[in-house]
Amino acid sequence: MRLGLRSSGTRLKRLVIVTLSLLIIYQIWPLKRMEKVQKPVRRLPTGNIIIDDNAGLIDSSEDEEASIYDDLYEPISKPVRGTYNPDTGNIEVPQVVNPIMIDDALRRLNMRPLRKNEDEQAEAAHFDFNGVRIEKHTKVKMSPIKHDLAFTSLIKENELSDLSVCKDMEYKPKQKIQHSDPISIGNDIPFEYVKEYLQKSGYAHMITKLNLKDMNKSDWYTLSGSATWLPDMGCYLMASRLMYAPKRRGSPVVSLIWMQLFDKEWNELLGRRIRYLGVTDEEVDEVLREVSLLGGRGKTTERRLDKISIKFPTVLDVPFVVKNDGTPLGPEDPRIISKGTGTNDTEPVILFNMLTDSKRRSMFAAFPLQKSTNGNKHKANILQFRHSGSSSLTIKAVEKNWVPFFENPYNPTKISFLYGVDPLVVFRCNLENGKCDKIQDDAKRIGASNGVHNHASKVVLRGGTNLMPVPQDKIRKLINDGDKSLPHLWVGFAKIHARNCGCGTSLYRPVMYILSKVGDAYNVDLMTQGLDFNMDVLEFDGEGTKCDENSPNVLIPNSIPFWDIKEKVHGLLGGKSSDRYDDFMGLTISEADRNVKLIFLNNVMNYIVGLYQSKYAQDSLTDIHSEYRQETSEIERCVMQQSFDYCKQYARDHS
Repeated sequence: MRLGLRSSGTRLKRLVIVTLSLLIIYQIWPLKRMEKVQKPVRRLPTGNIIIDDNAGLIDSSEDEEASIYDDLYEPISKPVRGTYNPDTGNIEVPQVVNPIMIDDALRRLNMRPLRKNEDEQAEAAHFDFNGVRIEKHTKVKMSPIKHDLAFTSLIKENELSDLSVCKDMEYKPKQKIQHSDPISIGNDIPFEYVKEYLQKSGYAHMITKLNLKDMNKSDWYTLSGSATWLPDMGCYLMASRLMYAPKRRGSPVVSLIWMQLFDKEWNELLGRRIRYLGVTDEEVDEVLREVSLLGGRGKTTERRLDKISIKFPTVLDVPFVVKNDGTPLGPEDPRIISKGTGTNDTEPVILFNMLTDSKRRSMFAAFPLQKSTNGNKHKANILQFRHSGSSSLTIKAVEKNWVPFFENPYNPTKISFLYGVDPLVVFRCNLENGKCDKIQDDAKRIGASNGVHNHASKVVLRGGTNLMPVPQDKIRKLINDGDKSLPHLWVGFAKIHARNCGCGTSLYRPVMYILSKVGDAYNVDLMTQGLDFNMDVLEFDGEGTKCDENSPNVLIPNSIPFWDIKEKVHGLLGGKSSDRYDDFMGLTISEADRNVKLIFLNNVMNYIVGLYQSKYAQDSLTDIHSEYRQETSEIERCVMQQSFDYCKQYARDHS
């Protein structure tokens, strides 16, 4: 009985304290904030809210930043009656969620809303995953590609000669591809931010070779920058490798993935936030209430916004195996590609390879715009790819260089990969459980290399960029037959790795190729020799451009972030049949494993049109039984031979 009275007395005391606290808060709290009526939002004639493009950027002034949060979110115009919960001793105030105000506030923060308005819905219905060209593209100086020899089996209707296979397969286009000079992008290493990340993530303590006090910025390198267009956010997301190698470049201590945003003119967007996919009205409402009360800038505000969004630039926070025996740690060689979600949103997927607990290097996918699952110490949700149903395939000891592409990027459930370029091996993987099935394996139909020089044994072909699709409407005009089903065509850049060819210990160069899919069969229709875009490639130590006999000479393709194709009006412009398109493509590359650069290309589409002009080539796009598909291995053998010869010539020019 005495216990019950004591319990009742305690509750009564709590109630009195809470009541007094509320009275004090009511007297002290600014009455204007409690009674302020929601201000009308300035709108366009269409009803769309006018968005401040600079909202949320860290390079804004403090006054500008504070104005973003002034009156950001006021879902109620007067206090809501709360109820006292005697079990918790708290006053519980019900949340009144207003979806319209939530979306308006997100737009003011330059984040995509949870619900799209009519104009946004119409725009989403025409998302172009191929990206957009820069506005000043007509002022970019372009030069024809040198060393542009390519090989194809689509130009001869008769059988190839046993003695001159490569000569018979040479493709001489009427329209040469042109390129710009490379420009550097995103190479400023955020040294202090990276050190802070290593500290907060715990890796600075787990990796004994990491000493933050003695760490030098000059021992960090940026490379392998791969970018993709996010159409509903109007920006590019680039994922690059950050590598820390304090003693020897070939023995990095740790590897991270650095993520940056760029606008369509390739200016970096510092401080821009992107809302996580899948957050609810209630989650966003709670954060917006807290941020509105705090106002202005500050770490507390940033931490609250981190609950519903990710701020760029930043490290992709993934868990990785920690070993202290000199083995490279962390994710490597990122590749990124965009897909639809089925709800008119865009989602980037970052592919990378990483050491696993079983001490094998395997392929993974990370989903940076997904909110981390409960119990996940590191923020990014990741998925490991696993082979299934591929017993006839010899699985590589080290998994890397997978080439990603989507058959349909608008609502894909699976992602496809070129597991190997030579021989051509295609996998299709489930993005929910990581299981991969082998779709095609050309290893069984590769025979002797007739007429190809044995230098090819010193050259290998490896994966490079993502595959960029040729738009289906352009393929329809290419075939000129409305009754036949459309094939699929993609453009990509692989890399050749030539050993002992005269330029350093080895030489890496991009090669462009065209992949087709007719029916269920994939084939390489064309491949170029090694390309250098008329560059004198940096030595591995970054000091010069000669062929250093003690190190590799490296120029590697990373991604095709955009490819904008416009048709020319021949009646007005006087264009020729071989000059149908005005196209503009972007290609990211890395030199000497120490930078990220962007090159612009044009005439790629006209180059492709010229390839498929003959009747034999036209038939190859619609006839799934075409015999030319048996000759793809010969194309690759010729590329290897020519690339070896290119290496020797490059060595003579850079000795």
